Amino acid sequence: MTDATFVYVVWALVLGAVSAVSLPLGSLVGLNVRFPPRYIAIFAAFGVGALIAALSVELVRNVPPSLY
Repeated sequence: MTDATFVYVVWALVLGAVSAVSLPLGSLVGLNVRFPPRYIAIFAAFGVGALIAALSVELVRNVPPSLY
């Protein structure tokens, strides 16, 4: 294995570990920390905006260029 390949493998493992740890860590924070309703509303609004953006990108990707 070359040095560049090894770096990519390690980087993939680090990113995978970070993404795997984020769910249980977030659930522990959510169970043990009480946020004010305003912060919960801000987090929910951000999540809804991210979902709408992902949906719109997915829908626009399939439109023929002649309809732009």
